[in-house]
Amino acid sequence: MKKQKSLDYKKYFEGKKITLMGLGGFGRALEEAKFLAESGAKLLITEKREKKFLKKEIKVLSKYKNISYTFGGHKKLDFKNRDLVFFPNSLPLQNQFRDYAEKNSKVVTKTIAYVFYIVENEKKNLNIKTIGVTGTKGKSSVTAMIEKLIKDSGKNVYIGGNIRGASNLPILKKIKDGDFLLAELDSWLLQGFGYLKISPNISIFTNFFRDHLDYYKKNMEKYFKDKSFIFKYQKKEDFLIISSEAKQNISKYFKAKIESKILLANEKNLTKIWKDKKHFGEVYDKNFALAKNFGELLKISENKIKNSLKAFKAVEGRMEILKSKKGIIFINDNNSTTPDSSKISLKILKEKYPNKKIFLISGGADKEFLFKDFSKEIEKKVSYVIFFEGSGTEKIIKNFSKKNIFFEISNSMKKAFNKIVEKAKKGDIVILSPGCASFGVFKNEYDRNDQFLKEYKNLK
Repeated sequence: MKKQKSLDYKKYFEGKKITLMGLGGFGRALEEAKFLAESGAKLLITEKREKKFLKKEIKVLSKYKNISYTFGGHKKLDFKNRDLVFFPNSLPLQNQFRDYAEKNSKVVTKTIAYVFYIVENEKKNLNIKTIGVTGTKGKSSVTAMIEKLIKDSGKNVYIGGNIRGASNLPILKKIKDGDFLLAELDSWLLQGFGYLKISPNISIFTNFFRDHLDYYKKNMEKYFKDKSFIFKYQKKEDFLIISSEAKQNISKYFKAKIESKILLANEKNLTKIWKDKKHFGEVYDKNFALAKNFGELLKISENKIKNSLKAFKAVEGRMEILKSKKGIIFINDNNSTTPDSSKISLKILKEKYPNKKIFLISGGADKEFLFKDFSKEIEKKVSYVIFFEGSGTEKIIKNFSKKNIFFEISNSMKKAFNKIVEKAKKGDIVILSPGCASFGVFKNEYDRNDQFLKEYKNLK
């Protein structure tokens, strides 16, 4: 068997003055720092936390003599005359250090965008297809479906971006000629693509609706601008796969010409055999349709696409049906972090189980959302709600039109879970679908997810 050629990636880092902002990010940044040090970079890590809070990370990195640090706050000098500056995902739009770096350093971006940039630069030597998936809802599921399709077709795929526990730069050590590079890309990660003026070879855009409006100061145009980088710099030979919702929003917010070939996915073309009772109709039909179009691009037979997607298991936290306990159906929809997303989840849940009572765990912090429609959906479809404390919860309750809505407010997952299980009976549904951000009661959305699963597993 002919040996696959590897990427010559070190030349992009060796001897270069590189700043990495932050060692946070669920352990990702630590792996990125190790990679940069091993690649011969003159690495500067700048951290707002004091050194005493980072003992574990510093110990891991102590063997590398080409790393220097700034602790207890960032300094402008850390971002001056650098060859490359990597910023964390959700840095505010107006940030003095990013603004300064853009004016005073050569390249400013995000790590996953730079991985795509290097792969694109090496296209003369290696044939590696790049794939990006974005959208307000469904991007994690579609990314997982595409990963499965590629693997089931016998090809290698490396995945990065907004994937829990995934570090991006280390992909460069593994990926080889003929492999695929796949990433789930939220709007923050796509900012990095905008800086570098690149887009994936194959882009998938699931949908677009209100989200992150605290970050974008209620400006949907700014939010869409970041999303648009998934296709803005595509070439004529590239492909953009879109849903009907994405098509409408592209027409509304993007006035320039799209160079790539556009493929419109239509879930109505899916035959009954695609309907898998493990999944939830409307939402997963749309995701299946997008993945099916991708499979057809790879010239995978319809039968193989069908078999691969029928065996697909829901991604954790995305309308994930857990095994019933005490005769109660439990659903983990933790990653519905907007009222629009949770509203859709309740709608399709009631369509699937029209005669069952729904007991909802929801609420939390606000991200400048509109909650009126979500409040109405709760009133129509939910028998009992336990909300987490937070500004989002206050808005949901304020928008209730009836006075006979049964709800309680909790400050912990344990209390909320135990109370909802007390209320629910055999044949009922318990669903975690927050419709809000996690901060306040939880460290982050992963913490909320893990606490819910812990309580579920402990239930006898």
